[in-house]
Amino acid sequence: MDNFKECLEIEKGGQPLADDFYKKYLGALQIQRYDYNKPEDRFFQNLDIDCKVRVYAKSLDMFWLNFSEKFRQMESGDMCIELWSDFEGKKHGWAVKPTNTHEGPDFYLYVTPYHFYKVRSDRYFDAMVNKIISEWDWDAINEFIQSEEKKHNREHNSSGIYPCKVCGYDAQLLKTWTRTPGKRWYGVCICIPWKTLFNEFLIDIDMFDRDYNKLNINKEY
Repeated sequence: MDNFKECLEIEKGGQPLADDFYKKYLGALQIQRYDYNKPEDRFFQNLDIDCKVRVYAKSLDMFWLNFSEKFRQMESGDMCIELWSDFEGKKHGWAVKPTNTHEGPDFYLYVTPYHFYKVRSDRYFDAMVNKIISEWDWDAINEFIQSEEKKHNREHNSSGIYPCKVCGYDAQLLKTWTRTPGKRWYGVCICIPWKTLFNEFLIDIDMFDRDYNKLNINKEY
């Protein structure tokens, strides 16, 4: 089986939705996307930047915002934050940035079947991720998942959702497999409710319906 191409198709299918958000809500004047297959664009893709959006503000004139786009096919009430893209290969996921740097997007645009979430990628987001990975480092995750799989008689090669606590708050660890012809690997994400991110971790999040009306996270969840 090959689900890597399927993931790319989901991403391609979601890009027009993201473009409409940039144009209709942000008033984007220009959208420039980066393609990993183009050598000149690969630098930005490696920083988890999918596109840059040109907007206008009276106080700043014209300026660009860098976005990382995440598309999810279900409403789960949480943000799926990738800690490891290849767990056994110990390759960090998109949420983990190099030490003492903030290279990467200005915002994450998280698109679900009914909502848009514009999440600021700043030092508060980075600080939260650093707290998470200090509590849930590779060894802690590995030990926890192995224990849960043994407890529930799960196969190692199956995907799994594992309820846990992070910084004292309810969350879930998620193991997801990626397959290409002749190769497969799994990553590990931590899924944290939007309300927890907003109220407890003080992450800057704007939530919208598909008509670009701003919603109150505390009333929705």
